[in-house]
Amino acid sequence: MSPDLRQAQIQVLDREMCNTAMLEARAEEAAKGFSYAVDVFALKEDDAYAIWDQLVGKAPKPLSENMICSGTFEGGKTSCNGDSGGPLVVPLEDGSYIQAGIVSWGLTASSGVGCEETATFSAYTDISHFLPWLNEVLTANP
Repeated sequence: MSPDLRQAQIQVLDREMCNTAMLEARAEEAAKGFSYAVDVFALKEDDAYAIWDQLVGKAPKPLSENMICSGTFEGGKTSCNGDSGGPLVVPLEDGSYIQAGIVSWGLTASSGVGCEETATFSAYTDISHFLPWLNEVLTANP
């Protein structure tokens, strides 16, 4: 944790690209335990592949339609532990900024504190999906 406000220039990335990368990483981790289970149950290879395909096919996408994926392809510039609720702002042509998102989650370092330095993206709530609700709340509470 830093007492200083920090910022980074990042890019909005394709949500499906981020979902694919996250699901592949999760599948790679899950395969370790799955291989063990296949051995323990002495499953035939064809059956194991069919079960694996079903399992991966049922996995929910990490980023929903209400989320923005943002980061860098080089990694190392994402939201960190403690950043939740912070803004994702986008520059406009006139030099001003507009808030596009709110930090939802990023990949935490394996220690549980700070950032995962190799992470390439983080997830942000897409504010545009909630504008009608926000305007209703602001109007009702002047």
